[in-house]
Amino acid sequence: MLLKKICLSILPFLLLFACQDNQPSGESKSDSSQPFFDLKGYFNQEVQRLANIRSIKKTAVVDGQKEEKMLDTLNFEQELKIFSDNDINRPAWSGKYQMDSIFNENKELVKLNYTASDESLKTQKMEIDFKQGVVAKIFIENSTANAISDTKQFLTYQPQLGYSIESHQKVAMSGEKKFLVEVQFLGK
Repeated sequence: MLLKKICLSILPFLLLFACQDNQPSGESKSDSSQPFFDLKGYFNQEVQRLANIRSIKKTAVVDGQKEEKMLDTLNFEQELKIFSDNDINRPAWSGKYQMDSIFNENKELVKLNYTASDESLKTQKMEIDFKQGVVAKIFIENSTANAISDTKQFLTYQPQLGYSIESHQKVAMSGEKKFLVEVQFLGK
């Protein structure tokens, strides 16, 4: 019951970010060019891969109140949408993110860093770590601000371990609200 209350209390945070579209008005979403890492495609593949996981631990913490649940199934398409919605592959953004690629001594890609050069974009930072050519970790930092609230969101995904979603929201005339959701993949 507490987890249900916690999930309902974090819904406004999720809706705030869902309603914030990184795309400038009037831009087409149909362009198939991929100047950056294909985050949407990656998470579509992950949804398929995770379909067989049957042991999941989900922890939610809202303003210090914590609840843990053991689950045998989870709607990963819905759960991972918060990650894939941060795909920065839009033609209008090709100059709005600085990209830095880091290679090891064997000339293998070990890290991609994307940093927004425009503060109005929701996705401000994305880091993708690779191990032997495979994604090992994805970190995304989101930020939105308006006259009513200032929200920071930190998303971390590790394909073999799980993911976390952390959000801090400062609302005018109110205190700061914090929530954290962690999901651990325990086995098949």
